[in-house]
Order: sequence, then C-alpha cells, then structure tokens
Amino acid sequence: MIYAQDSFEPSTSQAAIPPLPFGKGDIVGMHVTSGGVLVFALEDGRSVGVDGFEEMASRGETLILGDGTTYQARELFTNLASDMPSVVIEKPAPGEIVAYEITPGQKYMMTFDPRGAKTDFRGNGAFLITFDDEGQIILAGFQDAMDAAVPAQIGYEPGAFLSLQDFSGILGIAQGVVPATFAERSAEETVDEAQTTIRSQQMEDAKLAAIAQQLAAVEPAAGGTAGAAGGRGGFGFESSVEAAPLDSPAAVGPIAPTALQYGIPTVLDEVLPQEPLARAAAPVPVLLPPVVNVGNYVVDEDSSITVPIEAFLDAGSTPNGVLTVTVSNINTSWIVTNADGTYNASTGVWTITLPAGQNYQGALTFAPPADSDADMNDLVLTAAVFDPATGTTGTVADTFDITTDAVADVPTVDGLNNIGNEGAVLAVNLTAHVTDMDGSESITAYTISGVPSGFVFNQGNNLGSGVWAFTPAEIAGLTIAPPANFVGTINLSVTATATETALSGAEPDLSDNSATATDAFSLTWNPVAMPPVVGASSYTVDEDSSVVVPIQVALPPGGTGNEILTVTVSNINTSWTVVNTDGTYNAATGVWTITLPAGQNYSGQLTFAPPANTDVDMTNLVLTASVLEPASGTTATDSDTFDIIVDAVADVPVVDGLNNTGNEGDVLAVNVSAFVTDPDGSEAITGYTIAGVPPGLFFNQGTNLGAGVWSFTPAEVAGLTITSPAHYAGTINLSVTAT
Repeated sequence: MIYAQDSFEPSTSQAAIPPLPFGKGDIVGMHVTSGGVLVFALEDGRSVGVDGFEEMASRGETLILGDGTTYQARELFTNLASDMPSVVIEKPAPGEIVAYEITPGQKYMMTFDPRGAKTDFRGNGAFLITFDDEGQIILAGFQDAMDAAVPAQIGYEPGAFLSLQDFSGILGIAQGVVPATFAERSAEETVDEAQTTIRSQQMEDAKLAAIAQQLAAVEPAAGGTAGAAGGRGGFGFESSVEAAPLDSPAAVGPIAPTALQYGIPTVLDEVLPQEPLARAAAPVPVLLPPVVNVGNYVVDEDSSITVPIEAFLDAGSTPNGVLTVTVSNINTSWIVTNADGTYNASTGVWTITLPAGQNYQGALTFAPPADSDADMNDLVLTAAVFDPATGTTGTVADTFDITTDAVADVPTVDGLNNIGNEGAVLAVNLTAHVTDMDGSESITAYTISGVPSGFVFNQGNNLGSGVWAFTPAEIAGLTIAPPANFVGTINLSVTATATETALSGAEPDLSDNSATATDAFSLTWNPVAMPPVVGASSYTVDEDSSVVVPIQVALPPGGTGNEILTVTVSNINTSWTVVNTDGTYNAATGVWTITLPAGQNYSGQLTFAPPANTDVDMTNLVLTASVLEPASGTTATDSDTFDIIVDAVADVPVVDGLNNTGNEGDVLAVNVSAFVTDPDGSEAITGYTIAGVPPGLFFNQGTNLGAGVWSFTPAEVAGLTITSPAHYAGTINLSVTAT
C-alpha cells in the first residue's frame, strides 16, 4: 500500500504527513535505513516504511500515528540513525579475493590491522589490500566515497574510525598512482575460480532495490516504458536484469525523480523483500555471500520487541547453498523468544541452519530485564552460505541495536486520614513509593487537590483552584491550618508522580518517562472547649522562712458555663513543705490538684517552705488548668510555669576569745576561735576583727584599720600574737568579731 498525494512542484512549505493507519500499540519495532527510510515493524507481520524520513526530520516535522501518538521526526531520526551499525570487513582466507563496495556516509570496521599488508589504489578508484598469503580485499568505490559530501569512515581499532583520506595516508598510499587498472589486476589474480569468493556488502542497496521494484511496478520511471510483469509498467518483479561489471551495477536501483517525487514523505508498505533479490552478475563465476536484512529497533521498558531477521542466498551463484544464520552478542540478562533455531542463553548466541537452497525469513523476540532501560547495542547478525559443489563458504555480517525506551511504572501513594480539635494545625501524612526496583525511578512531585479556601499548608506552592504542588522534600513535616473556628471534615486527593531520573541510554520517547497515582484522604476538626485563662508569677522566700503563692484560674469567656475546671501544680520539690487549704497534695509525687464544680473558676493559694538552712531555689513549677466540655467530651488545657527563689540568710556563728596573762615585756598569744551554726555546709567563717587595741600595741600579722581596729583572715588568726610598748604593765580589754 502506498500513501501519496497527487504530484506537485516542490516548495519550501512542506505539508505534514497524514496520520499513519496504525497506533503505537501496533508497533513492535522501528529502524532507519541508510537511505533515510523509517521502517515500522508491526504486530501483524507487516513492515511499513516512511520514505523521505530524513528530509522530514531536517524540516522538524511531526509524525502522527492513527491513535494520536506523535513523534518529533528530528529526535526520532537522531536516536535511530545515530546508532546505524558499521560494516565489518574480515580478513580473507589464504588465496581468497573479497570485494566490498564502499558507500559514502557508511562506517567500516576491519577485524585486522592492514598496516602489515601491501596496499595501493587502482585506476578505477578502487583500493586493493594484498596479504602475504595471497588473500586480497578490493574496496570498490573507495575514491568516490572519499570525495563524497559525506565521506565514508574506516577503522581497524575497535571504536576508532578514520576518514578515507587519513586511512590511505597512514598506509602511505597516494591515490591514482598505480601501474595497472582494477579490471586488469582482477583478471590476473582470479585464475583459480574454485577458491575465490567475492563478498558484496550492499545490504541496504539490495533493500532499496526491492523498494525500487515495488515502485517501478506502480509507475514507470521518467523516460521509461512499462515493464512486462503485471502489465503495470516500470521494473516488475519478473523483469529481466542485465549483467554488468562489478563496478557498474545493473539498472535496477533507486528510480530517478519522476511523478513520484511528492512534497510530503511517502509511506511504503512491506518494504522488506519477501523473496531473493536479483544481483548484478559477477565478473567471474565465484561464490557470492548471502544478503542479510536487519535494522535498529526500539522497545519499551518492561515490554518486548520482535525483530525481523532475513537472509537470502544469492540465486545466481549458490542456488543450492546451505545457509546458517547467527545472532550473537546478545546480553544474557535479556529474554529471547525464538520460534525456530536454537538459542544458547549462557552464551547469548542464536543460530539456525536451513536446508540446502532455502532462504531465512523469521524473527526473534527480545525482552529487556524487568525495570531496566539499558540498551543492547552491537548485536551481530551473521549469515554464512556453504556451497556443497565447491566446498567454499561465503559470509556476511551486520550489526544492529535495540534501544530500550524508559517507561515509568505507576507508583503507590497513600494519604492518611487525620482528626484534630477545632483550631488545631493537623499533620498531613503522605507516603509514596516507586514500584520500579532497579533504582532508575524516583518520586519527583506531589499535588493535593480539593483544598477549600482559607486552608493553608506550611509549605508548598498554591496553584489556585484548590490545588497545591509539593516537592518530595516539602512533604516531610507537611501540616495544614484551618480557618478560625472551623469545625468539620474536608476531603482531599493526593497525586504522586514517579519519573525516570537515571536514564541509561537513548530516549526516543520522553512522554512515558513519568507516571502518576492518586489516593483520597480526609482531615477532620472536632469542636472543642476553649482553653482557660492561666497566669502564674514567680516569688521569693527567705531561707528558713515560707511564702504564700496565690493561684487563680478562670474559665474561658464565651463558654457554655458548664465546663469543669481542674487545676494542678506539679514539679514541686518533695523536700519542701506545702500547706494547702483546699485540693489535694501528694507529697510523694510533688503534685497538688483540685477539680471544681461545673462552671466555677478557681481562686486560692498554696504556702511553700524550703528545707531548713537551704537556699536552693525551686524552679519550673507547672500550673496547669484543664477544661472539660461535657457536651462534646472535649478538653482544653493551658499551663504556665513559675519559680520560687530562696534568698540565702546566714546563721549567726559562734566566736570565742580567750583571756591571757604575761609579764611585762612578754609577747602574748591571742587565742581566738569561731564556728558556723548552719550545718548544710553552705556557710563558712570568712574573717575576723579585733577592736579596742590601745596605741602602741601591735599584732604580728593582720591589717591595722586604725582607731584601734585590726582585721584578720582565718589563716592569720592561727599563731596570732600581740606585743606591748616598753615598760607597759596593765590590762587591755579587747573584743573579737567573727564573720
């Protein structure tokens, strides 16, 4: 089936391609050919192509499927075309001649180092590599691919590609300087036909030739005549193909611009060939390798993709060849389902050998590991044909990739109901978890909807219309405050978003990298009694004394008058003495309490006395008042703290000054002693004074304050003596004071 418009002149304004007649669910894979054709593999076995997709991508157009799914052509082309595989060039067997057609823009990787071989250019622009064992590789079209606008690249070290110019320069070859032409050299070195194999690496050209055959059957090429097959004109599927030299392909390839050149891309149905492709005749009757068809594909995470695998014998050289097809380098963590052939899950290799003369058209289904979006690149499709008549084997290989498109799994989310009292700020308890266990997903956002006006969260972003948005960090410690005096229930819903945040490969479709889940929950505020009015003040008491502390608590104004008030004073030091005129005091727990009749306030007092001889304060006493509303069974509580500061009062010490007698001129000892009377150790003798000292008498230590008064420290009293004036005889009366 071909979708197209009537022809018109190309213009700078291109019409978008109409919606394709299938949806995303019908697609099992997609890839881009080297000719810029986007190929969809469908569940019903068809392969549908969009011709001109590369141009469509360059214009930034949008591809629309029948179910409304859209793809940005530029992003899809970049993801698929950037991974088009390189062609593998293998070293030939001894005496074997192998030919490769070098195509502009294509990458080629040699499995050997050519720097040890003999290399030179041929007259027709081909490049010749000759090995010591007389094996040869002919790179046809080398010069043209080197001079093209998008040159080919070639390498011989894994992952490293060179331009053809640099490649020939490394080998020390100047193009065009050769003694013989390519045709002359080929004739000289292909004498032994039985041991000669020419490999053609033109898989994409063969595919385009098949497309050309289909298009030719619909409409003749410009300047051409109708073909015989089917009577529809052009090159029919049964048209004859004229033989041509190796470097001059037969006229069966892409059609020159005709009435088929439309202003929009052309969608081609069944683009993959369904029967062996005709080949241009080789210059010598040698074994030609098979042709393989495979492309890059995209599979959704936690899904599977069916990849068509096709390999065709060369009908002209090996009609009875035995074809063996192998897919290797399969990641062994992937699940492979094969309808035929044998798959070795431990080595990651699938293989099938066909009966003589049979081509292979089948498929493999690949499923990535659960929850993984890791791509599987560089799978190798190898087809080998064995010719029983000559005993020779021809091999061709191609690589392809399977890109896993990350798809976020639906998370789990739970919003918990909560109940509080009127006016309370309620905790909003929300939890969400990803269900993808490989760590590539995380919860990235929350929204809460249905929030009435006047309710405010402590964090988050108010989007309006009752919707709030939150980051995962803002969910922690989330609370909501109601309007004043609100009583009742609000019903809310929470939505959590899980996003693929650790992508491990290319992402053709970003629209499915997030998934959401929603849960309903409610928040309720019950009517409550208003809290009472509580006030407490701190007081001071002298050591060894007592203090009366007034206690006053009032019911809230505007109450029903039926509230029951309970007053408590707690955190009382049990070593203190408490005298209460009402209520109950528990000396073991240090708690005093009283419950009043309904509707009554409390006005009373407590008397507090500290232990004897202590000045230790009693702090953080808690005055608590609780109101019970009998009608609703709710309570309201308020509290306040207060301190009782003990002012230290020193007790009078005991002091004793002993009389002493001596002879005229003697130095007399002054025996003074003092003791504190407070037994708790908080007091000490800190100083002495002696008064009434006549002039001329002096102590051996201490400080003369004048006027007959001396002061001493406790240390100076020890060993204290007094000396009288010369010839003094008599008695002096002194007084000692201890502090």
